Amino acid sequence: MECSYELAEAMLKLAEKELRIIHSYQYDIVELTPHIANAVEYLAKALIYAINVDEKVCKETRKRHDVSGILVKVFTQSPIPLSEDDVKAIAGIAFLNAMLCNKVVRAIVRYGVEPLGILFHEATRKTTSVLYEWKELLEHVAKLLNKYYNKSRDIVERAGTFVIEVTRHSFSERRDGNRVVRYARILISKLRPTAKYAHARVRIRLREELLDKTYKVLVKFKAGNEIVAPVRCEVCLWDRNGRLANDNGTGSPRDYVYLAGGEDRVIVYAGRVGNNVLCEVEPRVWKPGGIKTIEVIIEEETKH
Repeated sequence: MECSYELAEAMLKLAEKELRIIHSYQYDIVELTPHIANAVEYLAKALIYAINVDEKVCKETRKRHDVSGILVKVFTQSPIPLSEDDVKAIAGIAFLNAMLCNKVVRAIVRYGVEPLGILFHEATRKTTSVLYEWKELLEHVAKLLNKYYNKSRDIVERAGTFVIEVTRHSFSERRDGNRVVRYARILISKLRPTAKYAHARVRIRLREELLDKTYKVLVKFKAGNEIVAPVRCEVCLWDRNGRLANDNGTGSPRDYVYLAGGEDRVIVYAGRVGNNVLCEVEPRVWKPGGIKTIEVIIEEETKH
């Protein structure tokens, strides 16, 4: 897939470069309008690339400068939790992108009004003179961009690994002979290339209210038809301090399988396990491609 977390980081770097130019104070703010528009476009695209899983959407994003509609649509379905400040920043970036990056305004920003067929002396060459009445507005936008850049970087970092929270309400019940088993089922059907080495980094977090019990966690990896070499599928367990609890001594988990086709599974235990409290489960797939779905079943047994 062309769309990846690395693209989001690349867009942030481009936005950062434009911001350095904007705040260099070597030019009048109006002369910097093209750089302001570029920075807004890069921030909008960084946010889209960070959380989107649809390759068609990514291709559409690459072809357009005005991506405000795509940005709003993608974040309407965002699986990462958003604070009020996050939402304000996303809305602000979408607004500025719609304002500065649509076809007509983009032409005015770069070439005056000549492309519109309005020919007068100032518009017979590249000029920003038609934008001088916007000077106060552009100064305010330039200040906002610093805030929006920092917030965008924070959102992109959080999107690097999706967090799915499991609460008491996530559990259902089924009967297994004389037992009643409470279980939560999570199906990850769209795998995301969101890390430099691992594919589909998703963490499943047990809320504090669940951590007084032990849970059996069954992780099923299912392959498609295009695997050309075995793929390492592993399950990481993280404690409250963010430490890898099932380390094999090399910084990788000891719980893994190699999948060459079909389906295989890994079983681990989370929650209160001995003297440890393991609050996060992270299925990871190395070498992108080939794995179609990951199913996680968290079981807590209760007796009647």
